[in-house]
Amino acid sequence: MLNTLRKSISGPLVKIFIGLLVLSFAVWGIQDIFSNYGSRIIAKIDKIELTAENYIDEYNQQLSMISRNIGRVITQEESISMGIDREVLRKLIIDGLTASEIENLKLGVSEQFIANKITSDATFYKDGRFNKEIFLQRIGYAGYNERTFFEQLIKSEKKQQLYNILSSGLKVPNVMIEAKNSYDNNERVVEYFILPKKKFITKYPSENDLKKYYKDFQNNFIKDETRDFEILTLNRKSVQGIVEVNAEEIKLYYEDNINDYFVKETREVYQFLFNNLAEAELAYKNTYKKEINNLISELNYETNDIFIGNVTKDKIADPIIASLAFSIEQNIYSEPTKGALGYAIIYVNKVTEEQTLPFNKVEVGIKEIILENKSDDRIIELYDVIEDARAAGEQLNSIANDLSLNVKAYSTYSGINSLGLDDEGNLPNEMKDSKLIELLFLNEINTDIDVLESEDSNTFTWLNILDVNPPYTKTFDSVKGELARNIIDEEEKKQESLYIKNTLDKIQATNNINLTANELGATVNTSLPFSRKNPSKIFSNDFIKIIFNSRINTTIAGKSPIDNENIILTIKEEIKSKDQSDADAKLTEATFEQQLNNDLFDHYINGLENKYDVTVYQENLNQLFPNNDE
Repeated sequence: MLNTLRKSISGPLVKIFIGLLVLSFAVWGIQDIFSNYGSRIIAKIDKIELTAENYIDEYNQQLSMISRNIGRVITQEESISMGIDREVLRKLIIDGLTASEIENLKLGVSEQFIANKITSDATFYKDGRFNKEIFLQRIGYAGYNERTFFEQLIKSEKKQQLYNILSSGLKVPNVMIEAKNSYDNNERVVEYFILPKKKFITKYPSENDLKKYYKDFQNNFIKDETRDFEILTLNRKSVQGIVEVNAEEIKLYYEDNINDYFVKETREVYQFLFNNLAEAELAYKNTYKKEINNLISELNYETNDIFIGNVTKDKIADPIIASLAFSIEQNIYSEPTKGALGYAIIYVNKVTEEQTLPFNKVEVGIKEIILENKSDDRIIELYDVIEDARAAGEQLNSIANDLSLNVKAYSTYSGINSLGLDDEGNLPNEMKDSKLIELLFLNEINTDIDVLESEDSNTFTWLNILDVNPPYTKTFDSVKGELARNIIDEEEKKQESLYIKNTLDKIQATNNINLTANELGATVNTSLPFSRKNPSKIFSNDFIKIIFNSRINTTIAGKSPIDNENIILTIKEEIKSKDQSDADAKLTEATFEQQLNNDLFDHYINGLENKYDVTVYQENLNQLFPNNDE
């Protein structure tokens, strides 16, 4: 049954269905808890009664969404600790308040409007028109039937009407747009120089210095927990050597799929376009025995403008031009012909006739196709064999040997930390899969760990933890070299900071950046104007922020993104931004309006709690979570 199921889930829509089915398992346990409370009222918003069933539906949707996002099923305990139960209640109350206000304002939408909206949505199109089967299929994947989807659209449209009522006439103050424009586009000009590197003199730390540093920063020398483990990987590489393809299979595949190797005629087509027939005829008279590149030059065309490409007939959009291009001889100019874009002269530079690719040209590719297909089939067969062997208590290395898998199918690793790095700081290929690392540190020795299936390939990985190496503090003797390097690095940084401070003090004392730069043997440069929106690439992003947060004539230090060099600069000039272009101004205004509208709508809806009665029946709600102590 497993073989049949796995072979049948190659299509993307089926995989979506299976994904939804798996996620539904996450809430079955919770559904069992809820099963007896479906009609019980847990809250009342004005005249709207919120039932346990409403709550369950929303709660399950939230669980499914979060599980999809994090790539695993979350438990009820996790969901409660994350506050999902409270968020669901709050969302349903807000929805109830919105519905009450919509009802009070008598807002409505016609069913015909909704029907038109659905039938005009290209999401539900097939062959350029609305398709009922596609519609039902896609809303089904989203968890709706026709009735519930219709109802949800009506609710959304009514809510949009309320939103439009509240936001109509809202105007963003010009001062906000001007402030945003100034912040983004005001420019600065600076004078700067690269601070020459300096060799700092430091002495090697004494034994006492090393011991003191070790004592003060002992937590920095804790070796994280690591794990030793073995893995067995089943994929196409694993079955190399036990899957073979013979010449007869390749020949038979070629014969059975001969139509796949038929190649249509292709032509290199050039199209000269003219505004009228007179221009086209004049150009045509000059084409006699003229090489294509010479004609392109004489007519002041660019090759890219007139070269349609090396194409098949069906790839030329204009049927008149397509027929013409595939009827004239090679290296011949056509007579002027009126096409969809005007009068055209067509030239065909090269013709590759239609053909069925010979066997020897495609033999290697066919062998690879058959090998992949047979490997995938073999993987599915071996999956069951390996699972049975594991259930019988066989070791992974024995399984790999018994099945004659590729030697790289079985591997052991030691000292891997929670980042997937080994003791040398290297990342083994297998550790690039974050899910494998997660499994490694979520399980213990002798735990039966579920097989890990890769999402993007037909790959299965079995993991067995051999040993857990607890964290420990490295001994003083083992880290003496590291201690010395740290102390020396810190001393050099202190001296570098003092060097920078003294340089800044000199410039500020003389108010002359050139004088100090000359003393240091450096050259002062003047930057081009730059802004926050279009920053200079000379300075790091953090340095740009400091520059725009400092006053004119201030001298500051920062880093270059290149080689992390120290830069000293004086801010010389600020250039006020001119009025924005219409496009930029409209974009800024539209963004602000959207933000203001959203804030206003949220504030308005939250304020409805003072307008409508809201009652939460906490006892009924608590019964949905009998094991929750809150």
